[in-house]
Formats: sequence, C-alpha cells, structure tokens
Amino acid sequence: MALIPLNQEIKIYRSTGELDRWGNPIQSEPFRLKCRVSEESKLMRVSAGDGSGTSGVEIVTYKIRILLDGIADIQYDDDIEYTDELGRVLRGKPKEIVVRRLISGKPVMTEVFI
Repeated sequence: MALIPLNQEIKIYRSTGELDRWGNPIQSEPFRLKCRVSEESKLMRVSAGDGSGTSGVEIVTYKIRILLDGIADIQYDDDIEYTDELGRVLRGKPKEIVVRRLISGKPVMTEVFI
C-alpha cells in the first residue's frame, strides 16, 4: 500500500533494442503504472541582449514530478507519457530517478522528474 493516494497513471514506452529501417529504436507496447503527478510550468522572458530594446523570446519550461509506489521499473531511456485532467499529453525521458527509503532501508517510493 502506498504512503499517498496514487490516483493518476503514466504510460511507459521502452525500446526493444531493435531499430527500424530508418535507424530509429522500436518501442515495445507501453505498460501503465499508478502514480501521483505534480506539474509545474514557468514562463521566462529572455531579452535579445543586443541593446535593440526588443523583448526577445518567451520560453515555457515544464517540470513534472512523478511519485510511484516502491521501487519502480523506470530507466533513463524510457519515454514516459502522462495525460492531465485537461487532456494535455506530456511526454519525456527521465532526468532524475530517486528511490526514497525508510530508516530501515526499505524502499517506499520512487520519485521521477521529467
């Protein structure tokens, strides 16, 4: 039983190790894991920096934190797909995978950032 409610779900797409005729990795059928997802987005305005007074470029960055029960079978070359409550599909590769343990050493959660 998880420490927190896991009411959301992610799909994990894993490479089979084979390549298609164009040299792209072939992905296996996705598997699903129950999770808790926290999303964060930030709008950044980058100035042109050339003294022209123009506003430059606006960049939106996303950070997604996924909590999974126990030790989850997640690898850095997996593609993780999450669909939020608004129907937006967010997909990316893990940037950080952290196993959280109790003081006894028992793994209780896996935290994944994409």
